[in-house]
Amino acid sequence: MLNKLFFTDSAVQFGDMTVSNPDANFVSASHKKRFEESVGISYHFVESEKSSLKLALRSAEKLLDGNPFYRESVGSVIVMSQSMETLIPSNSVIIQGMLGLSSECYCLDLNQGCSGFNYVYTFALERASKSGKLVLVINSDTYQAKLCKEDNTSLLFSDAAVAYLVGPKQSDEIKILSEYYWNDGSRYEAMYYTKDLWL
Repeated sequence: MLNKLFFTDSAVQFGDMTVSNPDANFVSASHKKRFEESVGISYHFVESEKSSLKLALRSAEKLLDGNPFYRESVGSVIVMSQSMETLIPSNSVIIQGMLGLSSECYCLDLNQGCSGFNYVYTFALERASKSGKLVLVINSDTYQAKLCKEDNTSLLFSDAAVAYLVGPKQSDEIKILSEYYWNDGSRYEAMYYTKDLWL
């Protein structure tokens, strides 16, 4: 019920391989067991092709396949990722074309991680309300190819994508009364990635 309130529909796509937590990240077998029991993560998903664009496309296809109404009613495509491998054209335009969506689609890429869900969802509500059409939102990341394997941070992230549709109905039912966002760009070097380097 909650899912139908927030999204018209959704589909999740995980990376095509599962990898157990490496023993090298732990000081002992009991340390590994404590971590896995307390955090609840004993393996993670890895995309063998390391392509967040292909992962994003598979999640959208899973969502749209078999439902012609969805495909015909999408008026906007928003792709959010911190690990897209292409810059030109935008990933949302590539996905719009590969899905065969209307050439009149509003397409937008956003560079945000998991915390960006709030940004893109509130924006999707606005787009749905103004356009009267469905907004296809795709969050896709392939962090595993970028994170340092010796760093315990790599144990927390899987390669995955989720595609969901926000429609005008949600924008009528959900009213965001207040928003608060906090960022600290002064510490960017704690997790910094360029085309050639992940620090």
